[in-house]
Amino acid sequence: METTTRPGARPRRPAARLRLSGLAASAVLAGALCSACGGAEPPAVPPTPVAAARSITVGANPSDVVLTADGHWAFVTNYGSNSVSVIDTAAGTVAATIPVGEEPAHIAIAPDGKHVYVPNEGSSSVSVIDTATRAVTATIGVNRIPRGVAFGRDGRRAYVTNYTANTTSVIDTSTNRVTRTIRVSQQPGAVATTPDGRRAYVVQNSDPGKVSVIDTERNSVTATIPVHDGPVGVAVAPDGEHAYLVTATGAVLVLDTDGDKVVDTIPVGGFPVRVAVSPDGKRVYSVSATGAVSVVDPEAKTVTGTLPVGNWAEGIALTPDGRHAYVTDFASNTVEVVDTSALQPAPPPQPVAQDSASDPGAGAGPTDDTDDPDEDSASGADQTQPKAGHHRHPRAEAEPHR
Repeated sequence: METTTRPGARPRRPAARLRLSGLAASAVLAGALCSACGGAEPPAVPPTPVAAARSITVGANPSDVVLTADGHWAFVTNYGSNSVSVIDTAAGTVAATIPVGEEPAHIAIAPDGKHVYVPNEGSSSVSVIDTATRAVTATIGVNRIPRGVAFGRDGRRAYVTNYTANTTSVIDTSTNRVTRTIRVSQQPGAVATTPDGRRAYVVQNSDPGKVSVIDTERNSVTATIPVHDGPVGVAVAPDGEHAYLVTATGAVLVLDTDGDKVVDTIPVGGFPVRVAVSPDGKRVYSVSATGAVSVVDPEAKTVTGTLPVGNWAEGIALTPDGRHAYVTDFASNTVEVVDTSALQPAPPPQPVAQDSASDPGAGAGPTDDTDDPDEDSASGADQTQPKAGHHRHPRAEAEPHR
């Protein structure tokens, strides 16, 4: 039976909104899978069964996607139809459609694979779905415009960013209640945790951009890292040594997690919105809203090729064997199944725009972020509103990014 814990009345949000800060839920899954290896060489992964169908119709405006550990099921958030589609990957068909809250954008799967958590931007809540019964078992009230979501290694806590409240909600997954609210800087979006579960990286699509580093044992911000203008996605490598950020300026930034410092900038072009890392850590996938995925070799620091994926690419999840990617096409209402070996030549690299307040080589600076020990409340919302016209999608007309 569904339970609901929700603070006061929520504001209505317009139905068609641009979301540029994606959670790369597949990267969280890859990190969780690697963590189980205990630092040893992971066992060989059997091929994931994938249907011949390369384009699967789902609900309206699919935004994000996550795969189960065996790769047999994909869960897709449909932003425009307030639902989650469940895809049988072997059959290439939708096996179930689950109603959730309003405007579900991102999604993450718990390390044990038993539940997925779905932040609903329009209803200020998180839907919890039982992956076996395919039913919503709880609805958790959080703050305004919940966006990114990630789990700690043991799955006891989920971290949900609240875009206009400038906070991250910490959810106890055993009770599905918010136990702490962590204040971050401005406009937090995507979030990813390290494989050991000790840190969470929260990107902030503010001007200038930042990344907040959360110590998950103390549930407090320990560092704030200045980055390029407009970080919108984050993923952590399976070995935990690096995190990869994508920016609206068309770059992948390489962050050394040991020193929490950006050490490299790799131009990818396009209009990046999400990022994922292959299960073996040898490829980084930058998803562009212009309809392509740039494939980056993190060792060579170059783009090795691109994967065409439709009209308006957003979310991405990689199969456990890394041979296929599931990419949501927001405009076409489809999920594209892409062979990751079918690379097309990469375009010439373009210079990356950089403002004076952002230094890709800068280390973590001092932070005056504070936390609220109690549950989310309306008083924390809307302290910083996004600027009009800031980081619009190239197909957006005049509506500002939230």
